Amino acid sequence: MRAWTREEIDLLLAAVRDESPELLPIVVCLLNTGMRKGEALALTWPQIDVAGRQVLIWPSDEWQPKDNEPREVPISDALWP
Repeated sequence: MRAWTREEIDLLLAAVRDESPELLPIVVCLLNTGMRKGEALALTWPQIDVAGRQVLIWPSDEWQPKDNEPREVPISDALWP
């Protein structure tokens, strides 16, 4: 596995802004949490723990993890806004 470089991330964000700006929030979320597409698309507001600055990823009808275990992902400073 290889982490994206800052340059690669900047190129991706620029392309999304130019081609599909409506997708920018979800791309920023994916980049800052490591969530899979299905996890992000199934996300609901009750899963956002603002006080604890966490995203609570629960299995749902729309998305099931392989191990069927919920998990928590911290909300980074970059994702917070």
